[in-house]
Amino acid sequence: MVSKLSILFNVPNLIGWCRVALSVSSFYFFGSDPWMFLVLYTLGFALDGLDGMAARYFNQSTLFGAIFDMVTDRASTAVLLIYTVQLGINIHLVAGLVALDFVSHFARMYMCGGHWQSHKDTSVANNLILRLYYGNTFIFRTSCIGQEGFYLAAYMSLTLQTPEHALIFHRIAVALALPFAFKQLANFAQMWDAFDCLLDMDIKKIEQRQKTA
Repeated sequence: MVSKLSILFNVPNLIGWCRVALSVSSFYFFGSDPWMFLVLYTLGFALDGLDGMAARYFNQSTLFGAIFDMVTDRASTAVLLIYTVQLGINIHLVAGLVALDFVSHFARMYMCGGHWQSHKDTSVANNLILRLYYGNTFIFRTSCIGQEGFYLAAYMSLTLQTPEHALIFHRIAVALALPFAFKQLANFAQMWDAFDCLLDMDIKKIEQRQKTA
């Protein structure tokens, strides 16, 4: 018999819990030890690629695991962005980036739930940018790594007291600006596509109700 605990603590979700622990631990050092923060946050982010692999290898893919993985991703990035306000980053810019990240992913997840498909399935993507983003593994990984790397490099460049080290991370942030920008474009495309598909689903439901009325 399958229990809730067996799902909560299967192999991919154990990796997810480790990610949560690393992410929470990292923010403890945000204002006091930037190097420790960088190591812990990066380790948590690096594990993101392992939970999906484990789910497929052990045949332990679950709806809870998919949601858990996405919530962990979104929450970690959101908290990182919110904390950067302490470093002088414009609060309106931070709010916009957090909102776009959350809304685009949750709208996409909700829409794909109506089709019983993964949010990464390109068969339910109606625009070119989204098909390119989810359909090309290199572009997808580069964009995701580029976004997190850009945020981390920007944080380190603003936090480190040693000018030479700060300059290195500033240059890393500049180098990652393009994949970061494409990730924001993909998020917008994802939000637009999800809302468009949800409207199509509503139209079909309304037309069906009118036929049976």
